[in-house]
Amino acid sequence: MFKQFSFLSTLILIACSINLFAQTSSIQGTIKSSSGDILIGANVQVVGTKLGARSNKEGQYKITNVPVGRRTVRVTYIGYSTEEKTIEVNANETVTLNFSIGEVTIESKAISVVASRATYRETPVAFSNVDKQNITEQLGSRDIPMVLKMVPGVYATDQGGGAGDSRMNIRGFDQRNVSIMINGVPVNDMENGWVYWSNWDGLGDVTSSVQIQRGLGAGKMANPSVGGTMNIITDPAYQRAGVKFKQEFASGSFLKSTVVANTGKIGGFSASIAGVRKVADGVVDKTWTDAWAYYIGMSYDINKDHQIEFYLIGAPQEHGQRTYQKNAAYWDKEFAKDNGMRQSLIDSTTELGIDFNSNWGPLKGDINTSDYYNDDVHDRRDNSYLMERENYYHKPQVNLNWYWNISEKVNLTNVFYLSNGIGGGSGPGGASIKSDANGYIDFQGVYNYNTSSAAIDTNYSSTLHRSKSILRNSVNQHIWYGYLGTVNWKPINNLTVQTGLDLRYYKGEHWQEVRNLLGGDYFYDRTDATIDYMAHPEAAMKKLGDIFSYHNDGLVNWVGGFAQGEYKFQQVTTYLNLSLSNTGYKRKDYFRTPDMPNGRETDFANFLGYTVKAGANYNITDHFNIFGNLGHYNRAPLFRNVFNFDNSKYNNIKNEKVFAYEVGAGYNTSGFQADLNLYLTQWKDRSWFTSSFIQNTDGSKTYFNYNLPGLNANHMGVEFNISYRPIKFVKVDGMLSLGNWKWGNDVIATYSPEDVDTAFTTKVYSDGLKVSDAAQTTAGISVSFYPLEKTSINFTYNYFADYYANFDPASRNNPNDRQQPWKVPSYGLLDGHINFGLPLQLPVGINLSAHFFNILDSKYVADAQDGKDHTINTSQVFIGLPFRWNVGVEITY
Repeated sequence: MFKQFSFLSTLILIACSINLFAQTSSIQGTIKSSSGDILIGANVQVVGTKLGARSNKEGQYKITNVPVGRRTVRVTYIGYSTEEKTIEVNANETVTLNFSIGEVTIESKAISVVASRATYRETPVAFSNVDKQNITEQLGSRDIPMVLKMVPGVYATDQGGGAGDSRMNIRGFDQRNVSIMINGVPVNDMENGWVYWSNWDGLGDVTSSVQIQRGLGAGKMANPSVGGTMNIITDPAYQRAGVKFKQEFASGSFLKSTVVANTGKIGGFSASIAGVRKVADGVVDKTWTDAWAYYIGMSYDINKDHQIEFYLIGAPQEHGQRTYQKNAAYWDKEFAKDNGMRQSLIDSTTELGIDFNSNWGPLKGDINTSDYYNDDVHDRRDNSYLMERENYYHKPQVNLNWYWNISEKVNLTNVFYLSNGIGGGSGPGGASIKSDANGYIDFQGVYNYNTSSAAIDTNYSSTLHRSKSILRNSVNQHIWYGYLGTVNWKPINNLTVQTGLDLRYYKGEHWQEVRNLLGGDYFYDRTDATIDYMAHPEAAMKKLGDIFSYHNDGLVNWVGGFAQGEYKFQQVTTYLNLSLSNTGYKRKDYFRTPDMPNGRETDFANFLGYTVKAGANYNITDHFNIFGNLGHYNRAPLFRNVFNFDNSKYNNIKNEKVFAYEVGAGYNTSGFQADLNLYLTQWKDRSWFTSSFIQNTDGSKTYFNYNLPGLNANHMGVEFNISYRPIKFVKVDGMLSLGNWKWGNDVIATYSPEDVDTAFTTKVYSDGLKVSDAAQTTAGISVSFYPLEKTSINFTYNYFADYYANFDPASRNNPNDRQQPWKVPSYGLLDGHINFGLPLQLPVGINLSAHFFNILDSKYVADAQDGKDHTINTSQVFIGLPFRWNVGVEITY
């Protein structure tokens, strides 16, 4: 075996040597658009090799060491068509090959306008691109944030391990403060700002590229891009005609089938259609998934001046969740001991394993145990157990785009979009349910009680059983439609002016409903104030599917406008962006009557916000550039910081204020690129609601809700990334991010309610405490090998440190408690990816893939909640996912 290996190694070395020392030549030229504009940063590649280059500020490129023979050169550039030319390359000569591209647009013209993509050596912001190749070679059917670990400043985690339950932070800001867009359309929830990745299951299969802009970014609209902007571009409608089928198998009994079909260009029409089916048991116990996904992209060129596009994407899915964090010894006693947990606490804890899930329990019995959701009754998924936490949702998004080229200097882009979210998540209702001896939820005990004679309440019925505990659905549905209109005007060659409108209407519908009666016949609830329960006691008997606890709507009106100018002169590019928006919030509560205090529905509460951003990039040489930007973002608070559950409006509501500053530099030559940037983001008057009360003479309490003013945070840091290709067979990428994120002050605030002779003083001692919930230090190195055409081998190692357990700064009310939140142990993860295209002469192409995550099976804390003493002893954690794999075969025709 050793001799065979040595012989094979020798042959490989000889082949490489012959290739390296063979006579070679060069290809050079200029890349321009069909209208004659120079294209900077266009990708030029010799097909069938790993040789390539980027066009410089003059649109010029040069590729050296090109083997002799007949060669095909391909040029790609976002927003333009892909062009190929074939030439004969002779020994020791330089061939000139120029390109003029752009007549046929592969990426949507409308999307290229509204998506606000940054361009290297032009746009003065820090950004990273993750292209189709990276996604295909490294995602392995995970949630999209998990492929961003090599982006400086990004921290992504699977949380409890459920499908689609991942989250991400950029520069220490969570997803509520990161603008996430799909094809230029915002997808952050209009009420709470969050993004649920389970709603976009299958998105990775049709994603063309992802661009992460850190900081305020280059976006024109007034979106919540405090930490950054994540812009996801789906596959264009126009692609080469063909069909692709991919079958994947993975850990946790994962099975996924994907079909993609492209018509190519048929006259002026083109379409791309994809369908995905995914099922799994889950790596973590009972984090199963049952999902579909679909995608349709269609484009029609009416003529050279008008293009219509239609996009539809959706992913109806259900999946089991793990939501309860536990102390570290619960998952792994050895890990807890190694990281300093008190021995007595370890001894008193029962270890259940890192894949244990306490969000389900065994249940035998078929009396009134059906599940209700999505307006229908469903049989239980499995007759032997029941899930406490289950997510089910479908959020299709439709885009209708119209691009109108009015003249040589003016074009208009119109994007109409609609999103209709249907679904929710399950959880416990009524009396709390204890765990059984094995750590699972004791559904059997609840069922036994609910079906017994003890559950008969003669006040309501002499025969029906009253459930003391149930499962409920928290339903969160919405209808959201909007319009994005952009006028692009080029009055002179060096100046581009853009103005536009951003109109949105959103209605979120929220209620709880009886999901499962767990053996009983009804559940008792009297929270609906519109019902006279004395006259109608039977109305308190809630049956399967009945609404209880709460029922309200949140309405959001958004009207925004922007103006942006970009000026290019020789080696300098500058831009100035101004945006203005009005956000209106209204709450309607169906469980309240009009004559109650604060009524049944509120008036609209309007908040005017604005953004001012400016920046400049200077290309000092063909290889070296510097840039800087600054901006101020004055934004409306989130819906939750405006209205309380009783329709009362929080007092002391203020807009949040963000000031951002950034400088950076880049160096780029053939085969090498390095970027360095420093940033400072100051966040002032962060919205943080709290409450106080006064004691009434009758012993009752009157509560007052208000926002805590003056809470500030400072996020500063340095980010560095590098890409180096020493030889055509090898590519090395690296990144380092060093953050210093702290809460900036103590807050002592006095609030005096109107018409009440009292004052509340709130004291928060947060000055100098570290911002939590994301690693402040991240580093990574990724090495890729390309031994054969259509073959790649990649190993990526990421390191995470200075991660502080999540905590609420408003809870720090003790002046003697200045201790930092618990610092999670540093950790590193090694992943591996292999992609192999079979070198066979077949009518179809066959590609094999294999992904290995956490190869070293490292044990680490992926998420943590700080405890009372700010140590591992009282903190609650999720241990990260263990080693797992994904393999697939793809057939293309």
